Amino acid sequence: MLSSASIESNADLIREEAPALARASSWIRVQKLSRRLHQILGWFVALPALLIFATGVLLLLRQDWSWIQPPTFKGERVGLPTLSVHEAFERVKNTPESGLTPDSGWDEISSVDIRPSKGVMSFRLKSGLEVQVDGTSGAILSAAPRRTSLLIELHQGSFFHPLVMKGLFLPVGISLIGLWLSGVLLLWKRRRIYSPVSEQK
Repeated sequence: MLSSASIESNADLIREEAPALARASSWIRVQKLSRRLHQILGWFVALPALLIFATGVLLLLRQDWSWIQPPTFKGERVGLPTLSVHEAFERVKNTPESGLTPDSGWDEISSVDIRPSKGVMSFRLKSGLEVQVDGTSGAILSAAPRRTSLLIELHQGSFFHPLVMKGLFLPVGISLIGLWLSGVLLLWKRRRIYSPVSEQK
């Protein structure tokens, strides 16, 4: 049989340990919630995140991989082109690789990039082809597919639909932040659990 002094001593010990036990119980609940949130967000972002990561890596390599973005060639002379944009466009239309006809209009062109430092004009067609024209002689320097725009559209989700970009890819981006936060919280809690053991060793 326990003496009254022993009972009082145990009661005092329980009262002293109660706050620590309450904190530990709270952290366990937070840990379970963080783990559950981590799992749910992980399944939600899996495929879109894979597409975001893959296209992001390819975009980082666009200067080094001509399959993604053709290298910019140099014209005969650097500086502003002596050839007008309209004259250069006529050269583009006469290029068989462009798929254009003499009757094709500017609605076939997505953008025109003038590079004085290279002496070249780049015509980017809506078909995805890029035609580089010498700004001085008008010679066709290159006609090759440019996939950068396609990768950017896939990366941000606008390739599928504007609603997909805002309704899926935007929440996925926010969820990735949530994954990072919940992962850090789980790691921090794990370190708090095992750090006393490490200190005792």
